[in-house]
Amino acid sequence: MFRSPYADVTVPELPLTRAILDRAACLGSKPAIIDGASGSILTYADLNTMIRALAGRLVADGLTTGDVVAIAAANSPEFAVVFHAVLLAGGIVTTVNPAYGERELRHQLIDSGAVRIVTTANMVDAVRRAAADTSVAKTHVLDDHRHDHAIWDLAGGSITTEIGCRPDDLAVLPYSSGTTGVSKGVMLSHANISMNVEQSLVPLRLDADDVISAVLPLFHIYGMQIVMNCGLKAGATIVTMPRFELLNYLSIHEQYGVTRSFVAPPIVLLLAKEPAVAAYDLSRLKQVFSGAAPLPREVASMAAQRLGCEVVQGYGMTETSPATLLSAPGRGRADAVGQLLPNTEMLIVDTATREPVGVGETGEVWIRGPQVMLGYLNNATATAEVIDDHGWLHTGDVGIVDAEGGEGGFAGASGLITSNFTVSDKGEVADHQ
Repeated sequence: MFRSPYADVTVPELPLTRAILDRAACLGSKPAIIDGASGSILTYADLNTMIRALAGRLVADGLTTGDVVAIAAANSPEFAVVFHAVLLAGGIVTTVNPAYGERELRHQLIDSGAVRIVTTANMVDAVRRAAADTSVAKTHVLDDHRHDHAIWDLAGGSITTEIGCRPDDLAVLPYSSGTTGVSKGVMLSHANISMNVEQSLVPLRLDADDVISAVLPLFHIYGMQIVMNCGLKAGATIVTMPRFELLNYLSIHEQYGVTRSFVAPPIVLLLAKEPAVAAYDLSRLKQVFSGAAPLPREVASMAAQRLGCEVVQGYGMTETSPATLLSAPGRGRADAVGQLLPNTEMLIVDTATREPVGVGETGEVWIRGPQVMLGYLNNATATAEVIDDHGWLHTGDVGIVDAEGGEGGFAGASGLITSNFTVSDKGEVADHQ
């Protein structure tokens, strides 16, 4: 068994939103989220006020504890407000890819049991068609304050009474293909998501001086947790982009002095090779962090040399909230993705014998820790196939224990079987492509 080199962290007593709002009250006028498209700024005081106000209005409008609210929208400061207002009001958030067609959206609305959906003005007609004859009773618009169904027009005052919420209560329902390709609701509790923020911040070392670009979609667990929730908990400033466009991405980095950029491998490739990159001042960029798919070492090395900063990667999956292994600043390497997070254990298991294997032997990576999901919604069979009786999540990814013991991490793509990665004897995994 491989264990984290970090000391355990304490399971947070507060639900995620309450913990973030406690931090927000101390940060006051510091920018929390900047809309990269318009330049509008939400300070931490604004964020606190808006979340509490919207939570109170949702409760006044009939949202009850355990109600599921779908959010289908591109990145914006308002996305974060709605997300946390629903949680503060005792609801459950299911995040939806805004690029979904009506069939995919309808499936998620039916399966999740959503009673409301929050979307953008340009999507509202398609959303209503997809939501017809489902449990969705109300549709709200978050990006147009003049719209007939603007969520900001709900009546009511700021939330004043605490909504009872236990750590194991369901908080977020992102959808994932897992290891099978069939879209399933991943049940993540307040404890899962709060704990993974605490775990992730140990190696990430984000702080209030950091400026983070939010080009990763916030509906996806990577953007939701590593960018939005970790960034806010750390007191950093987040700059949102509704979609990736290279020149806009580079301009935002130059204009706002982005220090940490969380991306996927295709963006790293552009940073390594596109001539346009040289025209922008990226001198404040300390680290580019890649996730969601394997990053070839040669691409990471090229980008790092060109940008003059670290390019590292990490491993996780929706079913682990998502992070399990991350690279700490100053300790990453191009062919590795970091160390096991605090409170996290790992086995490498022979795929034929189902027995744990040792250094230098290939096997499936199993993860156990407080970030492992409660299970798949409405699918006990699929849950039992990936989480065993001892709490091990069978990832479907393959790794090898690396006897070198260098800094590393698991760089496998979630839900894919690959044998290009190794785990060091310190509980780390390295990429040997």
